[in-house]
Amino acid sequence: MSEIEDKIAALKEKGNNQFRKKAYKEAVKHFSEAIKIFEDTGRPLTQGDIKTKITQIYTNRSTSLHLLNQQSSVISDATFVIENLDSTNKKALYRRAHAYQTQGLFEEAARDL
Repeated sequence: MSEIEDKIAALKEKGNNQFRKKAYKEAVKHFSEAIKIFEDTGRPLTQGDIKTKITQIYTNRSTSLHLLNQQSSVISDATFVIENLDSTNKKALYRRAHAYQTQGLFEEAARDL
């Protein structure tokens, strides 16, 4: 693994650990730090396992944001996954549909399901 992959993987694990403790704000911080590294290094999607990991980080962060009732941020993260990483990612589609539903955007929600 590259240094970038190592950093992203370590932050993903820290975020997951905080999530398991129901420390969602802390989880979001770790996931966001991993995403910042990904962004700052030019989104290296072809490098090793980064695409898979960053997809998981975005979907994990969107779940944490959902539990913090930050639905517009959930939509943003899920949309990034769908439009840039994996257009058929079931977790991202479900998470975005649920966030749309909580905002009363039922047509948008139905399109994702």
